[in-house]
Amino acid sequence: MERRSRETAALFRHLPLVAIGSDGRTTRLTPRRISRYPDGMPHRGPLLAALAGLLALAAAAIPAAAQPAACLAPAAIADADVTRNAEALADPVLCLSERFVADAGGPWHLVVVTNTETPGPLWAVPHDEEDEAFDAGVRAVRLYGGTMIAVENADARLVGGRDPNQHFALTAEAAAPCLATGGASPAYVGAFLADWDRRFPIVGLHANWDGYRDAGGLGDISVRRPDVKMIPFPSAAATGRLADEDTIVMLVSRTLPEENPAGRAAIDWFNERGVHVIYRHVTPQNNGCTLADYLTLNAVGPYVSIEVEHGDPDTADTLVDIVVEYLRRPDFPGML
Repeated sequence: MERRSRETAALFRHLPLVAIGSDGRTTRLTPRRISRYPDGMPHRGPLLAALAGLLALAAAAIPAAAQPAACLAPAAIADADVTRNAEALADPVLCLSERFVADAGGPWHLVVVTNTETPGPLWAVPHDEEDEAFDAGVRAVRLYGGTMIAVENADARLVGGRDPNQHFALTAEAAAPCLATGGASPAYVGAFLADWDRRFPIVGLHANWDGYRDAGGLGDISVRRPDVKMIPFPSAAATGRLADEDTIVMLVSRTLPEENPAGRAAIDWFNERGVHVIYRHVTPQNNGCTLADYLTLNAVGPYVSIEVEHGDPDTADTLVDIVVEYLRRPDFPGML
């Protein structure tokens, strides 16, 4: 795992820096370019396979960076998020596509944005009403590479009354503890992760309502909320919008922070930069079938997410930049 973490960090350090000009095009700021990598893939996990139209995961590595069948013009997808970002999505470096999946809790409609020149993370946007997350994902793909995968659901959070971020279970046994799921969803999980280049982490992008309900707020995520699974670590150095209780980087591990030197070091790294952290301690007993829980419990690959308050897109971009800095560290630990 240590060798793989070093390889992943090295890939990030060598990603080309780019700038976005007024004409909407990306310009490289360094001639270094990644075009081919060694066969070894740092974060191997279950195999994504298509069998009779049903995607399922097994216990082997999947091919990196699956290619969309066709690139679409933004006007070809009837989605408010796509329309709002049409100018950015028209960048010739980006490939916009969509896929439809029939599975438990669905049908599912996924929008995919891939940087065709620069590999990078899978930027995951499971909630369609979180506009800040989608917009930050488009910017992240253009600047830092990789692919964004987003659930399209007419700007509604729930699909058929169910949360898309609580449907990451491959079997009925895995889904049983998760009351919010409609059962095992191997095709949905497979389609969601099909474009993930496993040499890179997955970065979740979220926007939440102000505060948390137990304290009179509207949401569920807050660095002020005490919780045995979502352990808060507020930053004393936070200022401006980073000081808001809803502005958070979430780290995930099966190990408690006091038993996890790498996790504790990651918390300190973000706190020193003025970023609140929630440390999500995942166990089989508290599994909620979220993307974070699935990736961590099954040791599929490293995951980190950003959380901002609805209506704060600038802070979402700021957190993306900080998270990329963390992922580019020479000592990036990979899975915590």
